[in-house]
Amino acid sequence: MKKLIVILSLFLLPNFCLASSLDKSAVWERSDGGISILTFDTRDMKEGETEDQFTTRMIAKHQANFGSVAPQFVSKSNIPTDKTNRNEWSLKNGKVEVDPVKLAAKAAKEAEKEAVLSKLKISKEELEKLRGLI
Repeated sequence: MKKLIVILSLFLLPNFCLASSLDKSAVWERSDGGISILTFDTRDMKEGETEDQFTTRMIAKHQANFGSVAPQFVSKSNIPTDKTNRNEWSLKNGKVEVDPVKLAAKAAKEAEKEAVLSKLKISKEELEKLRGLI
């Protein structure tokens, strides 16, 4: 049984560890002001398919979610690796970056929440408990 597990892992492990993707991603600007990013996982490529055919097929598969808005191709090096503020990302000049206007709006909203909690003299945890009762 141990030999079988070892043999299976030799075949399956490279598939997970050696997964690769193209150096570019498709980025859509959504109507809600956010962006959506499609990374092209080469494990989804069909045998004999060119890179252009592959990206066209994958975009067509996801295009229905974005209507007639065409995606822009962005190099993976132009997409932040830190996803902490990904809800504040914008596409500018071929780069995905944190939008300072969105970041300021998020901070203002958080400050407003803190002010309300302070007036009510309750913590975030207490507010969440109250939400569960409603």
